[in-house]
Amino acid sequence: MIAQASVDLSLANTRAAVLRIAGYNVRTFMSADELALACANQKFDLLLVGHFFEYGGREEMCASFRKHNPGSPILQLQCMNIVPTTADYSFTVDEGPEALVTLLNEILLGRKAKVGD
Repeated sequence: MIAQASVDLSLANTRAAVLRIAGYNVRTFMSADELALACANQKFDLLLVGHFFEYGGREEMCASFRKHNPGSPILQLQCMNIVPTTADYSFTVDEGPEALVTLLNEILLGRKAKVGD
């Protein structure tokens, strides 16, 4: 199960549809509190953080997720000039949905090294 954090519901729904077609189960969260509550009751394989979150919001989402899913990776979507976060991986949205699915497959199968490794 993939947890998706997003502030743009339209983009989140489109992204979730692409990921479901690729065979993933996805739940979308709009706030760190909502994510933390879900994480307390369910294990997630990965957190996907949308690129429209402000820096503080991204970090809050990462912290909420890591508290309950300490071994699960975090993938930060980004535009070209985004401030780095504590996420394990990053993906530039201009690369497109097929490249995103490929990267998710590599991460979840353990074939992609984390940032800094």
